[in-house]
Amino acid sequence: MSIDKRNGGCDPTQSTVTEWQSKAEVIKGNPKSFVCKGKEWPQACYHYYSVIENNPKFASLTCHNNADRHDGIATDDWKKQHTLPTFTKSYMPKELINVDVRGNGKSVTTVLCDRDEYPPAYFMPNVPKAQNTGQIVRWLPQGENKGAGSIWKEFCEKFDGGEGNGRFHKQDSPGGIKKGDLNMNNVETSVGAIKKRIGNDKSTTTTTTIHATYTRAVFSMKFDNNWPLKPDKANNWGLEENPCWPKAIVPEDPGFVLLTDDNWYKTADGAWADIDKARANVKAELYAKKPKAKDQAAQAAMKARIAAADAIKATWKRGLPSLDLEVLDDGLGIRNANTSERLDARKYEVIECETADCANERRGLNADEIAAILPGRNAELVEPVPADAVATSVPQTLVKVVRAETGSGVRAELPRATAV
Repeated sequence: MSIDKRNGGCDPTQSTVTEWQSKAEVIKGNPKSFVCKGKEWPQACYHYYSVIENNPKFASLTCHNNADRHDGIATDDWKKQHTLPTFTKSYMPKELINVDVRGNGKSVTTVLCDRDEYPPAYFMPNVPKAQNTGQIVRWLPQGENKGAGSIWKEFCEKFDGGEGNGRFHKQDSPGGIKKGDLNMNNVETSVGAIKKRIGNDKSTTTTTTIHATYTRAVFSMKFDNNWPLKPDKANNWGLEENPCWPKAIVPEDPGFVLLTDDNWYKTADGAWADIDKARANVKAELYAKKPKAKDQAAQAAMKARIAAADAIKATWKRGLPSLDLEVLDDGLGIRNANTSERLDARKYEVIECETADCANERRGLNADEIAAILPGRNAELVEPVPADAVATSVPQTLVKVVRAETGSGVRAELPRATAV
């Protein structure tokens, strides 16, 4: 209950008191549709979808009083579990690395990946850790985390009538609405008892009781299904497609981007069925700080792993010098030093670029895809390209072609192959 006391204007003997009483709360679902855009934020949408599919209780999130973004608990846990060694940054896709050169000439390298938690901290009550559990974390591209976070931004402030949320208008608005006015979209009122009390000094106090029924808003999210793949158990909920997975260093664990106690480790199928056992061998050396110097076995394992990652990284720099991708009048062809073959449409995808440098389209490429920008004259190979993609014949995996322009001057002398 809250009390608003005002005097009677020019008459000091008259005063009014308004008592607000929360009569009840009405639970209401989404006032409009909130959609996760799979094409723009694939990893974020994979994450939220997998959390909800495996934890139906998170399909609906109810606002609490004084909803606000506070420091995450599960995200702090992820950071403690993954104190990334410095060398890790050297094995991430270039588009996820930022080098900031400071005024003193020193540079600071950061990985553009964020710890994204669901349910969002915004919907979690600000209570001690022991009382606030259940969040699931995935380390994913920073841009996706920030973009997808806009889905529920200020949801409770706009649609919930609870204390500290959208019970009162927070700014002046058209139609004579003033800051501090009751938000009738979120609160319904009815007048209760009106009492007058005359004091010993003959002054009159009028007390009016207002019963307020306020909306308790419930958030739920939809998915537009416009994503590269629909996440499910069979494809490990899109974990293997996550560019923030340092695959060169921990190839045996796409769950590196999760909390170490994530339930995925116990439910993974296929190639990752024994993941919970396999990761135990590398957890100490890669998930937290480097092993102590006295632990020679761990040091040796660390050096061997870095050496293996270095070998993979070296192939990224080489690209595919032995392959030449060309645009023909009737299709695409690929040329090797000694052979030439025409590409079957089942083995490539042409993507029209929004800009001349294909910046946005490059971000969508996986490290294990053969890719090229076709500016019209010469094919420019896009790094990184793993070693197993180098072949003397047309690769069996998907060839993704990012086409910037296919104007005149394109070489068209590639002969037809007798077979593909």
